[in-house]
Amino acid sequence: MCGKIKILIVEDEFMIAEDIRGRLEDMGYDVVGMATSYEEGIDFLKQNPVDLAMLDICINGKKDGIDLAAVIQEKYNIPFIFLSSQTNSAHVERAKTVHPSAYLLKPFNDRQVQISIELAMDNFNKNEFADIVTGK
Repeated sequence: MCGKIKILIVEDEFMIAEDIRGRLEDMGYDVVGMATSYEEGIDFLKQNPVDLAMLDICINGKKDGIDLAAVIQEKYNIPFIFLSSQTNSAHVERAKTVHPSAYLLKPFNDRQVQISIELAMDNFNKNEFADIVTGK
């Protein structure tokens, strides 16, 4: 991967989104967009290149972060990380169906975020290379 990793944050609480943006930029990542809903996230992805999405599960609107992750997986082929305070079994089981690169529980620290991003990008790039080699 050349250059800074371009990240989309989907979080409906402004203060939390700004905190995440600041943390990521301090770590050297390029936050290219922020959205508060499924619809805003889709609109942003349609118009902008993104390397990774960080998704809150509970966001504004009828569709949630898991719904958005399913579309990202199907149409945009980029890794995504869930950021959530949701620990109940129903949310976790539903989140597992879309195969996130990570599931970070709020509150999280910078090191947890950085390790999750590094692993997500590394695993994604290895899988992409394997698909090229095997012709998938």
